[in-house]
Amino acid sequence: MNQPASTIAVVRGASNAEIQGLFRTLAERWQPELRLAGVVAESHGLGDRFCEAGYLRNLATGARFSIFHDLGPRTAECHLDGVGVIAAAAAVQDDIAAGCDLVVLNKFGQLEATGVGLADAFLAAVATHLPLLTSVSPAHDQAWRQLAGRQYEVLPADLAAIDLWRRTIQTCRAAVAPSKPTTSEYIRGALYAIAAVSMWAGWVVAARLGVQASLTPWDITAIRFGVAGVVLLPYLLKKGFAIDRLGGWGVAAIMLGGGAPMVWVGLP
Repeated sequence: MNQPASTIAVVRGASNAEIQGLFRTLAERWQPELRLAGVVAESHGLGDRFCEAGYLRNLATGARFSIFHDLGPRTAECHLDGVGVIAAAAAVQDDIAAGCDLVVLNKFGQLEATGVGLADAFLAAVATHLPLLTSVSPAHDQAWRQLAGRQYEVLPADLAAIDLWRRTIQTCRAAVAPSKPTTSEYIRGALYAIAAVSMWAGWVVAARLGVQASLTPWDITAIRFGVAGVVLLPYLLKKGFAIDRLGGWGVAAIMLGGGAPMVWVGLP
């Protein structure tokens, strides 16, 4: 039997720039049919800089958060703007809380391994058990495993493989998710409730009037169960007494507790 697909997928097998390009492409493809939360990385567009990090684009709102700390064209170092990353993480947390179908977080890297950066967004996604797509720097595998806390699936940097994972997860979630009642079902339920309350309230009034009209308790009991018996007889003939489910004692308890004895006790 095939193991169920993990709700967490880590993409590997290509450069970070290639993986981020895949995430942007998939996000554009998925957005018409899914509510996405998360961020994808976008370049700063400066070709003479050593550091490629530029912006994080929010998938729910389109807002861009600058994470580029420009040290100039001659600097062979890469420093991220932690303030921008933290602001992006807070926005993602709000989007997850508002409701989404899938979370895409561009990368679990050095900042996240130390508990900052997008770490809180990762924790929010993991806690809700939403499908999560990301990439992880191999150097931070141990910190990632500790944060994830459960099995995750490693996917190749391939559009078809990642989309297959997404479709498999969505199918599994749809199969186990309870269906929401429709408007007509809500209305029907409300009408049933009103009918039940009305019948019980009407019975109390009818019983009082019956006693005042010189009807005996036997007369009132015969009217109640005679009318109800005629109305429900077709249902009884179709469904039976449910003795196979309730047992003889169960049926007897219902008849004694809700039948004629209960009516006689309740009558004045």
